[in-house]
Amino acid sequence: MKNLYKSKREQGFTIIEVMIVLAIAAVILLIVLLAVPALQRNSRNTQRNNDAATFAAAVNTCLANHNNVVAQCSSIGVNNVDVDLTKLGQLTTSPAYASGTGSTTQMNWQFQQQCNAAGTGYGGGSYTSRVFAITFQTETTGAAANRCIDS
Repeated sequence: MKNLYKSKREQGFTIIEVMIVLAIAAVILLIVLLAVPALQRNSRNTQRNNDAATFAAAVNTCLANHNNVVAQCSSIGVNNVDVDLTKLGQLTTSPAYASGTGSTTQMNWQFQQQCNAAGTGYGGGSYTSRVFAITFQTETTGAAANRCIDS
């Protein structure tokens, strides 16, 4: 006759098996929680770089449309640099950047300047009127890092 009751050994999981599964789940959760902020930060930084490139293209277009007259392209607005700041996703949000010649809350641009060798700010000296540099900040795990692109 077949035993109608399962043996004690077949009744369920042992506490050791449950603890192992919980430990594995905790490790996976920890990895995810550590990776997500870095992925979000990298995404925002990529958007900042794209925004700065979009703005640089708008400045180049303005200069081309105004025969390289810098005074015609030193601000954002009618007959000047034509770019919709509301579409620059990350350069209109934090981290804030100090204002300066030709600036928004998040970026500065300066004509007759080029980025320094480290790409973190303006170089020295004067260059052709069409040369300009844009500085902005990107996020890091510590303080924000300065970035610079030039034409």
